[in-house]
Amino acid sequence: MGSDLLGDAKYIALATYTRDGRPKPTPVWFVEDGGRVLIVTEETSWKVKRLRNRPDVQLAACDMRGRVAPGTVVHAGTARLLGQEETTDVAHSIDARYGVMATRVVPAMYAFKRLVTRSDKPARIGIEITPAIDR
Repeated sequence: MGSDLLGDAKYIALATYTRDGRPKPTPVWFVEDGGRVLIVTEETSWKVKRLRNRPDVQLAACDMRGRVAPGTVVHAGTARLLGQEETTDVAHSIDARYGVMATRVVPAMYAFKRLVTRSDKPARIGIEITPAIDR
């Protein structure tokens, strides 16, 4: 897959599916590695809940708000939830790619949110997406 699948995109719209089949796209940070797209998210997120029921996904390059430009190629794929060791490796790759935003700014925002809502820090989970091969 390399950089050919998503080019120089900084965000992808990851579409997971509700039980009734409606796609729910969410903009996420990602890294590509060896034919796979990898992301990290909170284990309690809706996208993870939907993936536990239906592992097929769609992804497309998007902007930080999740807007996909007209004519952007949409890729189908299959997602797999990762174990803790793999999640840690993916998190390090995300941190390396996105730098201070991933290592300082976003964690500070989540810490503030937890303080205001008085909630615990949710566990993180990695997601591996294997794009479907066009035939």
